[in-house]
This record gives sequence, structure tokens and C-alpha cells, in this order.
Amino acid sequence: MLDTFKQHAPFFLPIKALVLQPDVVVFDVPYPLKEKVLDEKNKGRKVVCLDCIADTAPDTSLFIFKHPEQVIIGPHFIGYEHIIIRDEFFKENSTQQYVNNTRARVLVVLGGADVKGQSFDTAKKLAFIGYSVTLILGPLATIPTVEEQQDIQILTCPENVAELMASADFCVVNGGGCLFEALFLKKPCVVLPQTQAELNIAQDLMQKQQLLGVGEEFIRLFSKQELLKKHNQINQVDGLGLPRISTIITKLLGEYSHAV
Repeated sequence: MLDTFKQHAPFFLPIKALVLQPDVVVFDVPYPLKEKVLDEKNKGRKVVCLDCIADTAPDTSLFIFKHPEQVIIGPHFIGYEHIIIRDEFFKENSTQQYVNNTRARVLVVLGGADVKGQSFDTAKKLAFIGYSVTLILGPLATIPTVEEQQDIQILTCPENVAELMASADFCVVNGGGCLFEALFLKKPCVVLPQTQAELNIAQDLMQKQQLLGVGEEFIRLFSKQELLKKHNQINQVDGLGLPRISTIITKLLGEYSHAV
């Protein structure tokens, strides 16, 4: 991640200086940070929080989505434009790949743990409908027996997720990082949320006409025309979150240098 930041933010110091004497501290963790934020600010440092609640005012907070229960304090930015996409997805072609008129290709990936245990049943339904199905399972998921797998290609923690996603005609995902990566590749998606937070995001994206559907009832046969139409509507995730965040940090560094 540091190398990626350096590509967009050449102002970053060597790693030793970065650790020992930072001017700006960036937190990207999913738990309350009040004490840590206050501690860094008391040291005279600027603080940026990414998708986390500080329970106090950092210098800037950035959120992908504002959940109903969140109370955001202080200067902040909210929006899908702050999503960070992994480098390997930029190497893939985001053009719709629907070329097989008989068996559309669908990728199923519902998170590393498959919290609701929906992955394999979903893959079976899709295979029964007639899709060519690739199922990605995480390290905590239960792997079906060879007899159970039948026509489904099952992969555990593959390294070429970006390539597999790019070659699919549509995806069935949970509401986490894989959803954003699929939308970056302009892949039509059915979302099966695993948490309330994922459901909130999926419903918002559904209202913005970015998804094929939210919930198991949308596991059905989609025509080529439906998939192409949805592909052309997808526009919320451009993958430029990292340079935008780097620009904000650059500004804070400028404010810091003028203050000292």
C-alpha cells in the first residue's frame, strides 16, 4: 500500500521517517478511535480517518457511504469516489465481455467467510438456470465434495480474482470490496448482503440504478440486452479514490508546513 501511495503522492517520506516523525497520520480501521485521534492531535499532527468513526473531530474524514446510525463529526467527504481499487483491477479491460449467446458466465463471490452460507446454494441455482458458474470461496468457507460440485468451477482464494471478474458477464457478490471492484469493471451485479451495512450500501446503489438486484429473488435468467443496459448505466466507481485521498493529504501537509 505504501508503494501505491508513493505513485500518487511523491511527498511521502522514507519509511523510517514516516514511522518516527509523521506530519499527517491516516487511520483506516473499523473501530472507534477517539483516544488515538486525540493523542496524535496533541502531538501536533494532522489526522485523516478513512471510513471510521473517531468520536471526535479529526482534521478530515472520508466515507464511502453514510450509514443511518453514524454521527460524523468535523470536516468530511462522503461518496463512492473515495473507493480505493487494487492495482490488479486496472490491468483488466472494463468493456462488457458478453460474447457467449448460449451460456452467460457468472462469478459468485460472497466474502471470505460466507457469513450466511449462501455461496454454494447460489452457485447451484445459477448452474441449474443454465449459466456457466465460477464460485470463489474464501479461507473460512466449507468446500463442497467433488460429487456435489457437478458443473460448477470452485476456486479457493485464487490469485487471479481480477481476471476472473473481468471475464464474467455478471457477478453475484456481497456488499463489500468485491462489489466495488465489480462496479469498477462495469460488471452488472446481484448483491446478497451479509450484514446490515452491506444491505444499506446495496439499497443505495440499487436506487442509483447500478445493480441488477438485491436479494436471492434476483437470481434468475438475464438476457444479453438486460446485461448490456446495466453495464452502460454503471458509473459510480471510477477507481480514482487513492489519488483523491492523496490530494487531500497533500493539502493537509501544506497547511502543516505553513503552521510550523
